[in-house]
Amino acid sequence: MKHLILLASFILITKPALAYIDPGIGAMFIQGLIASLMVIVLYAKKIIAALKNAFKKNDKDKKDSTDE
Repeated sequence: MKHLILLASFILITKPALAYIDPGIGAMFIQGLIASLMVIVLYAKKIIAALKNAFKKNDKDKKDSTDE
């Protein structure tokens, strides 16, 4: 109960922080997001080809086992 009263007093009796978020952080976030999207776009063909090959191998294995 003591801890709850202490926590409530810390929450209710506060001063404004008078802080701001640096605008450079937003620009850095957007730059990272754009770079990530470009990497995905540039390597999408390789990723799709790898996925297709992975599923083709499974299909070949199934056909080979049913032929016997």
